[in-house]
Amino acid sequence: TLERLTFGRRVLFAFGGLAFDPDGTHLAYAEDHLTGVRVVTHAVDGTQPAQEVFTWPRRISPAAITRAGDMLLNDFGTRSGADILMRSVDVPATPTMLVGDSANQWGPVLSPDERYVAYASEETGRYEVFVQPLPGPGPKRQLTTEGGSEVTWSRDGREIFYRVSGRMMALPVVTTPTFQAGRPRLLFEGQFVPGAAGLPNYDVAPDGRFLMMREESVPEARNLRIVSNWFTDLMRRVP
Repeated sequence: TLERLTFGRRVLFAFGGLAFDPDGTHLAYAEDHLTGVRVVTHAVDGTQPAQEVFTWPRRISPAAITRAGDMLLNDFGTRSGADILMRSVDVPATPTMLVGDSANQWGPVLSPDERYVAYASEETGRYEVFVQPLPGPGPKRQLTTEGGSEVTWSRDGREIFYRVSGRMMALPVVTTPTFQAGRPRLLFEGQFVPGAAGLPNYDVAPDGRFLMMREESVPEARNLRIVSNWFTDLMRRVP
């Protein structure tokens, strides 16, 4: 049964990203506010009102919450592009920068053991998949060289999934004692509805099944037609 969770808020910048807490009882999201955007947590069963975590002057979106109560966020519109921030859910403080390169970084996802965060970045000129220790220190690593976005992590932590156009790819990884990555392999391909670089339009069940989105009907092809000297032709046709 569908159940509405939020009411009465403008959604110009809202709901760009959603994050469940580790026990699945609360959902974090961003909604428009008079001074910008506010990040809130809301009980999924609707028994408690939304609780404000903090407000932010720019568009910001929660992406994940750790077991320790730290929230990963995507901050939009900074001078360095889209960045990845971290802030405690319970302790009032200014979010700290986790990834702040000159390009856009989208869609941070935690490894199941919460030792690493993977994301898509366009610092090479196109979106590729990167990973770095959480919270650090440690160097970031580029995992793909032929494109990659819409990043997710398998539930067992042994693979990173991502998309390249219509191809769904899997990259084997090991996170302990150190991070190691294998060669990517093609899982399947098809005409599924794409998401954004940081908003995967699919999900993966614990048993490895994929939930994908497909258009119900193929849109009609559209043609662009150019008529030259149309005014001369018009004058000839007008009596």
